Amino acid sequence: MGLTAHKENWNGEITNSLHILTKDKKAFHPEKFFKYSPYSRAEIAKEAGISRTNLYKETVAFSTIKQLKKGILQVVMGLDLSIELFHENDKEAIQWFNAPNAMLSGESPFEVCIRGDGEGILNWLKGRLGYPDAKPF
Repeated sequence: MGLTAHKENWNGEITNSLHILTKDKKAFHPEKFFKYSPYSRAEIAKEAGISRTNLYKETVAFSTIKQLKKGILQVVMGLDLSIELFHENDKEAIQWFNAPNAMLSGESPFEVCIRGDGEGILNWLKGRLGYPDAKPF
C-alpha cells in the first residue's frame, strides 16, 4: 500500500506494526513492548506505581494497568507513525523515537509518550506524513 492510499484510508486506527498490542487492542505484550523501550520493567513499574510482576506476564490487560494505558497506546501510535515516516525502516524509526530531542527539552518522543503527554508528537508526526486530521501547534 502506498503512502497516499494509506493517508486517504486512514481512520485513526492504531496500526500496531510491531505487534505490541493484542489483536483486540485491549492488552499488550510486555516482552514486545520492552524490546523497543529504553526503560526496564522496574523503571516503568515504579513510575506507574504498579507491581513489576505484572510486566512479566505474556499479555497484560489494560484494565489491570489503567495508569499505563494512555502512555502505552501513545508509544504504539508514535512508533507506527515513526516507522511510516522513516519509510518502513524500523531500526531508524525506533532509534529516532528513543533518542533525546532538543525540541522536547532533551527528552525522547518515547519518554513524552509513555507518560501520556504525546498528543503533540503524534500530531506532529501526522502532519509530517500529510494526514488531513493533523492539527498545527
